[in-house]
Amino acid sequence: MNYKGFAPILIVLIIAAAIGGYLVYSGKINLNQPKQIACTADAKICPDGSVVGRMGPNCEFAACPQVSDETSNWKTYTNKEYGFEFKYPNVFVQNTFNTPKGDVTPLTAESFHINKANIVTVNVYQLNKYKLIDNSGGFIFIYDSTNKKWVHDKTKEVSEFAPQKIESLVEAYLYKSGDSKCNSESLLIPKNNSGYLIEIINTKCMDDEGNQLEGYYELTTDQMLSTFKFLDTTNPEGRFCGGIGANLPENQCPEGYRCKLDGDYPDAGGKCIKK
Repeated sequence: MNYKGFAPILIVLIIAAAIGGYLVYSGKINLNQPKQIACTADAKICPDGSVVGRMGPNCEFAACPQVSDETSNWKTYTNKEYGFEFKYPNVFVQNTFNTPKGDVTPLTAESFHINKANIVTVNVYQLNKYKLIDNSGGFIFIYDSTNKKWVHDKTKEVSEFAPQKIESLVEAYLYKSGDSKCNSESLLIPKNNSGYLIEIINTKCMDDEGNQLEGYYELTTDQMLSTFKFLDTTNPEGRFCGGIGANLPENQCPEGYRCKLDGDYPDAGGKCIKK
């Protein structure tokens, strides 16, 4: 048998084996490397709104970016009388607020501000007396508590310009208004079973040239609403009573307390005080 024809093939095999041995020895080829798996194209939405996919040998979702809670060190505004609280930035200063005069007077009113650049106003109204008056737009809206929607004051019809419901842990609506100098976003939070409405107005103003004023802070209604919560109102002292649903158990004071009304008009509301 003639082996001369196999000599070149044998030499090639020896060289290939030597190269392969070197690559394995040097770690450039891992014989124990797991077989590559094709991951599905699933996606996961992270708390910050970003999207991550599956990766790695086990096709696990990639880690979401860490999101710091910007509101963790904010101040907390607490209204014990009407049982709610929310947070606002440390740079805002709370001040005394003169009760505005108009068709409807709030049960309570307070405000926070940074110079004239930002003003946050907090009002609490009797729900069945509240009117959202937008002078710049020429609209007046009232809240239909039965159907949980906002309608025109006169026609009782729903409009595309009415306050829009926001997806949140509490029932809340957003209304935007303003002029060439100041713009406002109003959070409207009705407390149907207690007969009052919380209005939080976030106003941002500019100078005559349209520039942001000194101390401007980009505070959003989403940030405030994310920190808003109703408090435990098991203590009857100062709890709302009376109102349009005065005959309902939740609007009546328990034994040992009486309802001190804020007026003698029909459907007047008030608060529980000890007898």
